[in-house]
Amino acid sequence: MDHEKPVWILRIGGPSKEFDQLAYEIESRGAAVVLPTDELPSSPVSLVVVAIAANASADPMTVEKVLEPWRNQLVPVVEGSTPSHILGNLSHLVLGQLSVSQIADRIVLLANVGGARLAYLVRLEARADQWFVSDRNRATLLRGSAIDEATKVVGAASMVASPRAKEFVRASLEARRSRSRIQRAIAGIVAGVLIAGSTVAVVQRQTANAAAMSAEARAADAQSVRLAGLATSLIGTDPDLPWLLATEALQQSQTADAIDSARRVIQSAPTHQSIKLDGLPIAMASDRITGKIIIRFVDGSTELRSADDGQLIRQFSALSTDLAGADIAPGGKTVLVGNRLIDVESAQTIRTFSGTFGGWASPGSALIVQKKKLALLDIKSGSIKQTQVIITSPEDAAFSVAAHAPIATILDGKRLLSVNLNTGTALAPLNIERDSMVSIATSDDGAMAFIALSQGSKIFHRSEGNLEDVNVIGTGTAVVCNGKTWIIANNMLPISHLGVESKTVHASYLAHRGPISGIGALSGGRTVTSGADGYLRIWDPLPDISFPAGGDKLQGFDAFSRAGLARTLYRPKLSLSNDRKTITVSNANQGSVDVLNSVDLTKKDGTLSGGAPIINVPLSNERFVRINNLGTELSLMVVEVSTNKILWKATPDENMRYLHEVTADSTGSRVATASSKSLVSYGSDGSIIRTPFDRTSIPVWIGMREGNAMAVTSEGMYFQEGADPVPLTELGSPIVSAALGPENSIFVLGTDGTLAQSNAGRMRVITNLGSTLGAFSMRASKDGTQIAVLGSASSVVVSAVDGHTLLDLSPTDRNYSTIRDVALDGNSVWLVRADGGVLNVPLSSETKLRDTLESVTPRMMSIAERESLENVVTTIGAD
Repeated sequence: MDHEKPVWILRIGGPSKEFDQLAYEIESRGAAVVLPTDELPSSPVSLVVVAIAANASADPMTVEKVLEPWRNQLVPVVEGSTPSHILGNLSHLVLGQLSVSQIADRIVLLANVGGARLAYLVRLEARADQWFVSDRNRATLLRGSAIDEATKVVGAASMVASPRAKEFVRASLEARRSRSRIQRAIAGIVAGVLIAGSTVAVVQRQTANAAAMSAEARAADAQSVRLAGLATSLIGTDPDLPWLLATEALQQSQTADAIDSARRVIQSAPTHQSIKLDGLPIAMASDRITGKIIIRFVDGSTELRSADDGQLIRQFSALSTDLAGADIAPGGKTVLVGNRLIDVESAQTIRTFSGTFGGWASPGSALIVQKKKLALLDIKSGSIKQTQVIITSPEDAAFSVAAHAPIATILDGKRLLSVNLNTGTALAPLNIERDSMVSIATSDDGAMAFIALSQGSKIFHRSEGNLEDVNVIGTGTAVVCNGKTWIIANNMLPISHLGVESKTVHASYLAHRGPISGIGALSGGRTVTSGADGYLRIWDPLPDISFPAGGDKLQGFDAFSRAGLARTLYRPKLSLSNDRKTITVSNANQGSVDVLNSVDLTKKDGTLSGGAPIINVPLSNERFVRINNLGTELSLMVVEVSTNKILWKATPDENMRYLHEVTADSTGSRVATASSKSLVSYGSDGSIIRTPFDRTSIPVWIGMREGNAMAVTSEGMYFQEGADPVPLTELGSPIVSAALGPENSIFVLGTDGTLAQSNAGRMRVITNLGSTLGAFSMRASKDGTQIAVLGSASSVVVSAVDGHTLLDLSPTDRNYSTIRDVALDGNSVWLVRADGGVLNVPLSSETKLRDTLESVTPRMMSIAERESLENVVTTIGAD
């Protein structure tokens, strides 16, 4: 970004405090800003932020005409919750959907991309939208040199390019590869015909080679299976080897084992780049604004690298007088090497200071301790402003400064201090037990601080002035905040991502073979780590996770027991809308129901119905069933989430008080419930249909197809409204759960793990998952091609055709160990966890799996590793 050219904020409509705050946030990230104004830019600018107020009434055509000179530099920011009709042909940043700090981050990133690339990226985003709207029509993909140009631009602007644009470019590349393969195949056949002189000769040659080709295919399949097994077994022991082996397994042959292994590897850790360093790193820091990384080595030398590709930007030589440590200021203009402040552009030392470095108060100001007093050092002038804060043990102190607020957190010996850098004053200190191993990080807004100690981590809440114990894997070595999560490292253990708001572990994965020497946060949720294995690794963001509905507090009530009557209703539940654009998630214990965008999991609407004993069951059209079956009144209502309006209401019989399950049709006009005695459905028109069970039973599942309710009982009977019951005893074991299948079939799961499909009294066994899952529920995709089986020990998504694993939701992965409900649509799996967290996990095709694996830039295998692995593969093959 040209820092001489400011970001110009052009206001359309009245003034807004949010736009003023946005200007402050952009400026705090090291960018020059022209405060919100009604005047057009009068000098060159890097970007024009069009701040559209909620009351803006300007004519769209006039606005577009006036802003034509800056058409490639426009970034509309809209006040409110929806995009504006002004500049409607551009992508809008909406303050009601993103925070001010998130929008500021994106604006600074866009300014860094530059005008020409940004203009091309805008056109590319439009092409990508056309491709997506046309249901990914191959005719809309890029061709020829346009693919190469798009690849270069998206690579250079990867931090701001949308996932859809990246997918569009990848699809164009894959289509070109496919065309090349087809053309080569056709050319080979034509050449064969010409050389042989007749089609008969070609057929004869192919027949002669058939046996050899078949043998080669079998060998490739066998090698693929062996490599896939090895890749899976090495997950969690090495950051790169599983990716290398899974890639090679898919390249050998796309066997079911190779596909399963690829999915497991991709789920085990974020995609990443591994960059081999020339020395052994002892310290590392990063700048979230510019994506620059500074690394200090054991020999005292220091490097500045890019987070885009890990490439070297600049080296700084070591001086004998340098102290340990290195850091980089927000905006990336100044770095700290030892006790020297160095200008990045010229590599010249700006000044040297005495004392202890404590972080960056701003892009132009450093936090230092001199003579046991906390002070602010102006980098340009060298002036020092003393605060009122005394640091008694600066050599043992740990420092952290909030990214978007003038708040510093300091652990001085056993005293925890929270300092306002504007006033130079601290809150009353808290005493905390600590040892020599300690690291500290502050949330972006300064409201919280994470203290990583080797004997246990704590979170400090500034407003309450109290400490909260936190249970995570990694404690003690290093911790940083990337806005959404605390990223915690501890020597040779996996790093953990702990939600700032949720305080639950979002993910954990092995980052290095050996101790971690540094960890840093980058823009867009990315992470960078350095380790004693001599590698720098740049990790892509974690999948989005939302916490709309609170946690599941009813685990002590045996939520998994099939004999627990209404207990299944108390688990968090979710449902996918018919158009697949939203998911509705509920939590009975909290009494809450929320509608989320199915892509980015942002909250659209929500309601709170008062908590237990009210039970909420989400439906597929942003509605839910509200049940009160524990109080004096037994009632059933269908409610619209956005308005909390009761659409219709029914009063079940008293014998329905202990409900086992609730379901509804796609519109919510008919709801079915089941007790131990009967299946009953209620209509919005007041109709009631009762289907009695032939004896007292435990209904393990109820469903509805075309307005007709159905139920399956544990002893193996299938009841449908208006039809005779059908026995399912052919399954051979009691039934745990069931789900709707295609046409008129249903899927059933036995206690022994047998998964089968029943249609018109005929049973087809799909697979046996074993009895160790502790299965308690089952869901199927709307097209009936995928089945999710949820268990207290583990969960899995399998193909409904042959039962092969599509997604292993193993409890060894902290993402999936406590799943309460899922929804499937063929391409994605939405999960709701016991802590209320909702995730979207893609079910990638074989092509996408291969592309994802190949997008990783792992380290090269050493000769010794390759020989060792080949021996292992050979041994596995012999066995």
